[in-house]
Parts: sequence; structure tokens; C-alpha cells
Amino acid sequence: RAMAMVIGASVYSFSLVLIAFLVGLAGGAAVFSRLSRRIANPVWALGMVEVCIAAATMLNYLYMDDLPHTFARLVMANAATYQEHVGIVQFLMFAVAALAVLPATFFMGATFPLTIRIVTTGLERVGRDVGRIYALNTLGAICGSFLSAFVFVPVFSRMFGGAGMQITFFLSVGLYAAMGAFLLALSGGKKLARGAVAAAVTAACVAFVWLAPSWDPAAMTIGVFRLSLMKSALDEESWGDPDVRYYYDGVSTTVSVEMWGRHFALKNNGKVDASNGDDMPTQIMVAAYPLLLHPKGPQGLDVAIVGFGSGVTVGSALQFPVEHVDVVELENAVVEASRIFGRTEGEPVDPEYAVNRLLYRNPVDPETGAPNPLFEWRDPETFVIDDRLTIHNNDGRNFLASTPKKYDVIISEPSNPWITGVSNMFTRDNFESATASLAPGGIYGQWVQLYELSPRNIKTIFRTFASVFPHVVLFSAEDLSSDTILLGSFEPIKLDLEHIQEVMQDLRVRSELERAFVLDAADVVARILIVDSQELWHYTNGPLREAAKGLPINTDDNAIIEFAAPEDLISYSRFAGYLSTIYSSSWPYGRLSEKVEGLGRGVRRAQNAAQVAVSLLANGRKGEAAAMLARAREEGLGDDASVRAAQRVVRLLRGDESPPAPIIEEPALSQEMAQGDIDLLRRALGKVNLSMGAGAFRDAIETFEEIPTHIIDKAGPQMLLTRGYLYFLNAVPDDSTACEEAIDSLSRIVSDHDAYLDEHPEVHYLLGLCHDNALHFDKAVNNVRMFVRRDRVRTQVIKLALAQAEANMEAQALGIEGTAAITLPPDESGAPTTDAARETPKTMRSNEPSAFF
Repeated sequence: RAMAMVIGASVYSFSLVLIAFLVGLAGGAAVFSRLSRRIANPVWALGMVEVCIAAATMLNYLYMDDLPHTFARLVMANAATYQEHVGIVQFLMFAVAALAVLPATFFMGATFPLTIRIVTTGLERVGRDVGRIYALNTLGAICGSFLSAFVFVPVFSRMFGGAGMQITFFLSVGLYAAMGAFLLALSGGKKLARGAVAAAVTAACVAFVWLAPSWDPAAMTIGVFRLSLMKSALDEESWGDPDVRYYYDGVSTTVSVEMWGRHFALKNNGKVDASNGDDMPTQIMVAAYPLLLHPKGPQGLDVAIVGFGSGVTVGSALQFPVEHVDVVELENAVVEASRIFGRTEGEPVDPEYAVNRLLYRNPVDPETGAPNPLFEWRDPETFVIDDRLTIHNNDGRNFLASTPKKYDVIISEPSNPWITGVSNMFTRDNFESATASLAPGGIYGQWVQLYELSPRNIKTIFRTFASVFPHVVLFSAEDLSSDTILLGSFEPIKLDLEHIQEVMQDLRVRSELERAFVLDAADVVARILIVDSQELWHYTNGPLREAAKGLPINTDDNAIIEFAAPEDLISYSRFAGYLSTIYSSSWPYGRLSEKVEGLGRGVRRAQNAAQVAVSLLANGRKGEAAAMLARAREEGLGDDASVRAAQRVVRLLRGDESPPAPIIEEPALSQEMAQGDIDLLRRALGKVNLSMGAGAFRDAIETFEEIPTHIIDKAGPQMLLTRGYLYFLNAVPDDSTACEEAIDSLSRIVSDHDAYLDEHPEVHYLLGLCHDNALHFDKAVNNVRMFVRRDRVRTQVIKLALAQAEANMEAQALGIEGTAAITLPPDESGAPTTDAARETPKTMRSNEPSAFF
């Protein structure tokens, strides 16, 4: 159990620990089989062997919480390119497992030949005697493994604040030491000497149990088996020491909750499975997508959720007007740990921490301080107060395969598929058995990771899912997310915009979706990556009719993912860039313009089409946004103001249209500036102009950066625009530095110089392109929309000023007073989209630079 937190809980990890264990047993048995014949006092020898087992176990305990860092250092020191050498990393896993297991198991192996030497009474009875020893050994192995896993660890965890494994370690040491002392006391020799040795062994054991330090829970659960995090874990400054708010050795896993400032995460065996940070959109939308798209709902639906996690998904489902939610969780400690993500009755609430929307029953009566009779720690059903919620302590797969109840929506959100025991949640056999509990027209939602998995294995999981469900849709949890949600059904899944809008009229639903950056129904459908089964089959190796020729299907028998995914966890860097292919402009799937329904009629239809297009842009889907607007034009909606505005935003972001380069006026020299600073500024700007005229943009920015900051700050927004534009021109692929510098300068104009923007709306355009090339898609859309709006207003102002000047001139010629001011038409741009950020550069587009001053 402890080694699962050191080298991971994959099938290979368990195999390596087992190999180390068997090597130790075999080695000890082989050595002492030869020695036992020469030992004059086998009882004394067996007693010493038991003492050695106790001593090795003590030593093992003392360095157990150092093993994660030891493993990380071995990997980093001996395999610099470890992603390319899976076998080396697995050998190092074995070395660390052997370090923990071999010393004790070597002496355990010695007990068998010594016991045979003691027990056998003669050649004629050797078969019977050895058979009895084998029988007792097997019985002891069964009882020991059962009692330690299902009795000692959970009972001691409840009694000693979650430290069940540590106390069971102490029990093991005590049993070996007691047995050793007992055998030494029975062995031949002087009684006083035997008693002294037995007493010394007993005293050493008591001293160890009394003085041994507790394991460092943060060190135990650091999770270095995820090699993508290993370097950060070894860097104490970047990683830091978390505040471990919860630690509990449960029956099936060790559950912990760690905090870093305001961020906290729930871990199983050191693997983060939920958090209040980047995981929030995934935890919310895995429940929201099927509930938003179910044709009958969400009013009155019965929902089943596999895996409790932080409780955010459960709480999100309960924000919808569903009939009932059944949650299946194998480990009660997970539900107990999720209390940190919610609020407890009778205690003050911090909204920043209470993120799962659940109310937990207080284990203690707030009025009397006595144990709450309604709370029973053995029954997770008593943990949460909600009449629409039932928590089942069971295995999710077994529950769905055996329950007689039919569910309208089933949400499967297990841990990662490289974990043994979890991997069988991604097999065809599981999906098929789960469909027995799916009601007619029901939707099955499955979370699938894109990170630390090879493209082949991602496609295998998708393909396996589609082999069971004839109708599928693949969603991204948010823009550029490495988490996806597969929806499957035996009936077509309609992408009905009006239906989603109707569901989102519920204020609780709308408030919940806003936490996942979903403000409109268009934001929901814009996150579709694959729109139907035909696209999915084509993506996973050929069209539907050729499906049998493609990748294999993951089943219980072949266990493809169980054996392949742990290797991907090591060699993740080989396909680290794969995510960018899914979110690239060349992604050929997710043809939303062909599938979306319920756009409405007339003006409403045009507005919905424009909103969907803008939402697609905010998810980086420029091609599909253009296709959506093309569909609107084909339907005669192209003259609508909202469609025209959206079309221009699309053209600008696609590079089909570029406004003129910015005109930057002379800097506004502050009266506070010294003459020397003014002269320095003018000389520097002269050099910048010369470099710009020669096309030496890098020289221009280097010259500009030599100007002291205090001078730039006093020279007005013109200098910020100059700096931002120079970095815009210097941005190159695969280097986000220039892009981010441009964003920094241009953003300061937006935040501090609003009046300047009225005359220079191109600041928004440049800022939008910078954000777009840094893959900050929704920020790009917001800024380009602001450019379209402000540029339209500026154009209108110029036209109206010219018209008014002409009218005034005519009036003066006729001896009439000037005409009244003309009112500007209403704005065409829509509401801004959400604000999110990602940090991967793309190739910058540049318009022709102009002379500056």
C-alpha cells in the first residue's frame, strides 16, 4: 500500500513490488535451506530471524517517507531522457521497491526451511509435516492479508487520526519482535542469557514504537510517479510544502487534501483527482453537458455518478432540477475528505472554500458538543444533508451492472486509466454492462484525459466507447482543456440551442455554469470537438464502414489501456504537442454548423448564429465560426447587424482583413520631465525610426528598451503603444516572450487610458492579435470586438463631423444657424465573452509598420 504512493498504483507497480517480495522470499529460503543443516540450535536461529525481520521492518518504516524523493533523484540522475527509456524507469521502480521490501522478505524466506528443520520428526513423516507447514503458511497468508487490509488499517485509521498503515507497521514489528523474543526464550542455553536477550528485544521494540517519528504525509503523497511533475517536486522553492488538511489510510486508497495558499487538492495515493483550481470546469461540465442535452430534462431526471471526488460534480448535478442523484464511491474516506470542499452545518462558511455546493452534517452536535446521533462514520449516507442525494459505498462498475434502477443520466468520472482497478472502467465490457441501468433515451457521460496519454491510446478509448454507443458527442471541458467529456446514447443527441437556453433560464443552473466560464448556450455547443459517431470513427482510424480494420477495442480480456497507459505516463513528452493538433485551426472535426439546431427565427436566428460564431472564435475555432456565418448568409441573415459585426471579427482574426498600421503621435511630454530626459527621449526615438525604416525591428526594440522607465511613464500612452507595437512586430513562433511583452504594454493603455482608445481603437486590434497568437482566444475575441465597436464609432464620428461641417457651411451661406448634433446609431457588438488564459505562442501575423514620429 505504501509503495503505491511511491511508484504509482499501476499494474506494473504492483507487479514490481510482488517480484521484489518473491525474490526476497526465494533468496532467504535458498540461503537458509543450505545453512539449516549446519545450525545446531534451529529454534534460536528462527528466533533471531524473527528479530531480524522486526529490525528490517523498523528500518523500512524509518525511510519510507524518503522513498518518493529517492525514486525521483534516481530517475533524474540516471535517465536524463527518461521519457525515451521506459524500461530504465521501470527498473528504477523495481530498485526502490526492492530497497523497501527485500531486507525483510529475505529473512521471511528463511523462516520456512528453519521451521521445517524444527518440525519434521523423521523421514517417514516428512511429507505430512511439510504439508501441515504449507497449510498453516497458506492459512496465515490469507488471514494476514485480509486482516491487515480490511480490519487493522481501517480500524487503526479511525482510532489514530488516519494513520492506519503506520500503526499496522508497528503491529507488524511488535508481532515479529514478540515471536523472536518468545523463541529465543525457549531456545537452549543459559536461562539468564536467554531472558536478557528476550528482554532486550522487547525493550527495543517498545522504544521504537514509542520514539519513531510519524511519516510526513506531504512527502508520502507528493506523487513523483507522475514524471511530468517530478522536476517541480524536487525543486523545493517552486513546489513548496503544502498544508496537509486531511490524511486518511482507507480500505482501498490513502486519501489526502493539501493546500497551497488558497488552492487545495484532493489526492488518492498521491494522485490529484480534484481541486478548486483548474479542475473546476471539468468537475462542473462533466455533470452539466448530459443534463443540458437530455431531451426530457433536466426536470425530474434520475442521475447516477461514479466517483464522489471533491463533491463538485455531485453538487453541480444537484443545482439542476433533477429528481434524484445516486453517487457510488468505493472509499468512504473520499466522501469524508470532500467536506473541506463544502460547508458544515453550524460552522461559518467561506465561499472561496465551499466550492461543491454541498451541506455536510456535523459529526458533533453544535449545541451540546456530544456526538451527533445522525452521523455514523461507517455510513457515508449520513455525511451530506440532501434529500435528493444517496451515497452508495460500492464499486461503481458492480453497482451499475447489478442495480435494478434505470437512470436517465450516468456520469462516470473515475481516476486516470493508468491506475489498475480504474482501467477496467474504460473497457467495452464495462460500458456494455452499464447500459443495463441506462433508461431509454438516456445519456452516458465519460470523462477522458488527453494529457499523459498517447494519441493511439486516446483513440482506443474513444473507439471503445463508440463501439457500444451508436450516437456520441465529444466535448472539451473548456477552451484548450486537456480534459474531455464523451457523451453516448442509443438515441441521437440533439444539439438544440433553444433547449439549452431554456434550461439556462434557471438561475441556479446559470450560476453554476458561470463557474465553468459558460455564459450562454452558444458557449456550450462551441466546446464540441467531435460532433457525431461518423466523425469519431473517422478520427480513430477511418470511416465507419472500415471500423473493424482500425485500432483494437479495449476489453477486460486484452486490457490494452491497463498495460499501455502506465508506459505513457513515463514517455509523456513524446506526444506532449499532440494537444495542439486538436486545438489547431486545421482540426477537421466538430462541424457544428451542420448539426446545431434550435437557432430560432428571424432576428433571433441571426443573433444566435452570430453568438455561436463568436463563441467558436473564443474557443479557437475560426474555420467553424466562418462556416456558421456562411450558413447564416445562405439563410438570408447576412444583413443583420449582429451577423455583420461577427463576420468582421472573424475576418480580422483569420487575417482576411487588416486595418492600417497604428499612427503614433509625438509623445506627450510632461512638464515634470527634465530637459536632459527630453533630449534623451528624442534621440532614442530618432534611432527607433531609423531602425524601423530599415526593417530592423529587433534593433528598434533594443533601442527603445534603453529608455529609462521613468521617462516612458511620463511620456503618455503613445510610448506604451510604441513599445507594444514593437514587440508585436518582433513576436516569433515558439517564443511567447515578445507576445507577452506586447500584451503587457497594450493592456496598460486599455486599463488606464480609455479616452486615448477612442482615437486609437487599433490598440484593441493589436492586443486581440497578440492574445490570439498566445492562444488566449476569448481575450482575443473580446479585444477584436471592442476594436470593431470603437472603429465603427470613430468612423461614424468622422462621417458625422464631416456631414455636420458641410451642413454648417451651407447654413452659413444661407444665413442660418448651425444644425443640431446628429445622434450615433446603437452599437452592433454583443456582450463580451468569458476571460480565460493559456500560454502557448503561435506565429504572429503582422501588418506593414509605418513611420512613428
